[in-house]
Amino acid sequence: MLRFANRILEPAWNAANIEAIAITMTERFGIGDRAGFFDQTGTLRDVVQSHGLQIVAAVGMEPPESSSPDSVDQRRSELLAAVRPLQLDDVVFGQYAGYRSIEGVESQSNTDTFVHARLTIDNDRWRDVSWTLTAGKALKETCTDINVTFRPTDTESFISDDCEPEQNHLKLRLSPTESIALLLQTRSATVPLGTTPAELVSEHAYRSRPDTGAYARLFLDAAKGDHTQFASMRVVELSWRIVEQLLHRSCEPLEYEQGSSGPADYTVTTISTPTNDQTPQHTSEHAS
Repeated sequence: MLRFANRILEPAWNAANIEAIAITMTERFGIGDRAGFFDQTGTLRDVVQSHGLQIVAAVGMEPPESSSPDSVDQRRSELLAAVRPLQLDDVVFGQYAGYRSIEGVESQSNTDTFVHARLTIDNDRWRDVSWTLTAGKALKETCTDINVTFRPTDTESFISDDCEPEQNHLKLRLSPTESIALLLQTRSATVPLGTTPAELVSEHAYRSRPDTGAYARLFLDAAKGDHTQFASMRVVELSWRIVEQLLHRSCEPLEYEQGSSGPADYTVTTISTPTNDQTPQHTSEHAS
């Protein structure tokens, strides 16, 4: 709805204007009492193939011809069909320290509790756009985010050499609470023809009434016979096609500390939300 119902976004929702889209689905807690299930499954199967790729399809699909469930499903299918199957070089697998000592987990288990995947979408809208999908457990934060980084402006010759404008970002937080943050450049108070970043944040209070929980919405849709929010068999098969080559890999996952951002040799890009008078900071955490 945010994309298709806003004129300011939909014309810019393409490779000419967007540089990167990063989807993050992380949890602070570990596997809990699900060892019997999770150790045979892992994050690639449990999160990436299902929840993660569903978000990719929703963010990247072409405008549906109508609001009918079949029309929406067709567009999701087309998007997933354009995603190249993941290769081993496209993915970082991790496992948090102490996982193998959990009761019910095999002592030499190579099950992934963390996945960072680089996706390639072969269509005109998204060709040459960086797509990443990160999911994992026992990390520093529980959240589901979509971070859109727009390409640099082409009017830098007009802007003072003493000021380097930051790129525009749109951050959609889906959980644990919903929010929308848009980073724009505004006039600098100290540098003539300079810029300063300003982040516009809308918390979940923009809803006029409390939102129904995700599972409750699905049960209500099922009762009404509305399958718009459900993945069709075609969508499920296309999702499995993307991860299939990695399901029986033999590589050992990289260990990472609980409460960290993941394995040390992969890069995380985040957009922090300012509090009070703090200036938004865009940071990249690089490993040694």
